[in-house]
Amino acid sequence: MWRLIFVAIGFTLILLVLTNCAHQHESSLTHIPYQPTTIDPPVLSGVPAMQIPADNPLTEEGIALGRRLFYDPILIQR
Repeated sequence: MWRLIFVAIGFTLILLVLTNCAHQHESSLTHIPYQPTTIDPPVLSGVPAMQIPADNPLTEEGIALGRRLFYDPILIQR
């Protein structure tokens, strides 16, 4: 009898968690203001020009994030 109660409670909790997660994905992030600072890639002699896609421009914020992630001590653990 107790086993049936625990299974029912577990199933109910899983159902509640899955239902709650579905509602969180419906929110949109378009209301957050974001004006990235695009930059032109440096041109070096003897090196071919970088191919930057139009839908993913090079930004100062992206470079700063890349540096932060590259030197993050948690991510570079050996």
